[in-house]
Amino acid sequence: MFLLLQIRRWKWRFLSLFCSNLWTFYISLYVVTFLIGLPILCNDWAYSSYLAKHYWTLPHLSLKAINENEERSASARSYFTSVENKSAYKSHAQGDVDLAIAVITIRRSNGPKPLYYLSQVMAALHRASEKEQRLFQNKRMFICNVYAGPGSHIEAEALSEFFEVRSRFPNGSISATIMDRFAKEKEDYMYCMQQALTSNPKHVMMIEDDAAPHPHLFPVLNQLLLNPKLQSNPYAFVKLYYPERWQGFSYDVHRLIELLGVSLIGGSISVFVTQLLFARNYSERNAFFLGALYLMMLTYTIGRPYLLELRRVSPSMYTLNAAADCCSPSILYPREITSALLHFLNGTTCKPDFAIDLALDAFVHDRDLLRFSLEPNLFKHIGFMSTIKGMSHHPEEFLYL
Repeated sequence: MFLLLQIRRWKWRFLSLFCSNLWTFYISLYVVTFLIGLPILCNDWAYSSYLAKHYWTLPHLSLKAINENEERSASARSYFTSVENKSAYKSHAQGDVDLAIAVITIRRSNGPKPLYYLSQVMAALHRASEKEQRLFQNKRMFICNVYAGPGSHIEAEALSEFFEVRSRFPNGSISATIMDRFAKEKEDYMYCMQQALTSNPKHVMMIEDDAAPHPHLFPVLNQLLLNPKLQSNPYAFVKLYYPERWQGFSYDVHRLIELLGVSLIGGSISVFVTQLLFARNYSERNAFFLGALYLMMLTYTIGRPYLLELRRVSPSMYTLNAAADCCSPSILYPREITSALLHFLNGTTCKPDFAIDLALDAFVHDRDLLRFSLEPNLFKHIGFMSTIKGMSHHPEEFLYL
């Protein structure tokens, strides 16, 4: 008992010595956090302020992206060898469905070596569906093969054992192989959406074959469809992925308000803590300022994409925001908008500076419709290696957080 009292007495003496001055305490806290702790913790975090995306870090990030893809590919192929009920998702429910999921795919390879993006996406979809069988029981998941040749899409053919496959060019097409890539991409998108609509779904999810879903896809999706913003407003679509490198803090008003809110929380916590630590000689104004600045700097240097990950604790913590232009790896559409969208795309010409994602956004602007983006992302972009563009210049975008 005597020993415990002595330990407690020395502990409080140490704290009183360390905390005898508010400025000494906070200067020490800032040094330990920003010059020691965070540089060690965040040295490999691609979206933190401690890992600059310069030419000397790109090889490291690129190698990491390639290695992660190899691991996921092996895991996906191994997963399908262990599936017992292979035909569970090969045929869809009869009649109308709640959700139709179309995965648009072409053959992807790095030279002779397959990249296995499609296998990763379908394995993740299969896992997510098996995990939450009670949600969206009346759904349809299918592979939409738009590869025109030469040769066949071997990976899609192998997965036809597990999933329904719709092929736009079942016998190949020479004319499609020489067609403008952007024009074909638009027509492929239209074809796959039309195939999804044959089951008269309430919602259509269009997924590109290099966008892998989060394990909690269906619980989050179920919660999303109950969101008042979607219930009370006609909308064009919800983007389920937006590049993390554009999700950081910026001069956007909403992001600045977020940062200001964080600083106010930090200031309030600081005043409370200093009341506990300091019996005298402190100013509430100084405590608030130092705490607000500390939490603001901590939030900014760690990076907003990592803080968004905290929202994955519960499906109800995901947020809907107004979507920006760009990007179509995974989008959710209400049935009511699809006819108008297909009609608009049919009269639209896609080209290098006006790809399918910008055409979708043009539809929204033309009809003055709402469009939303979900945060954090419900999908992860895994297509680091492109068969057309080669390796991306932003490898951090393809790393799991």
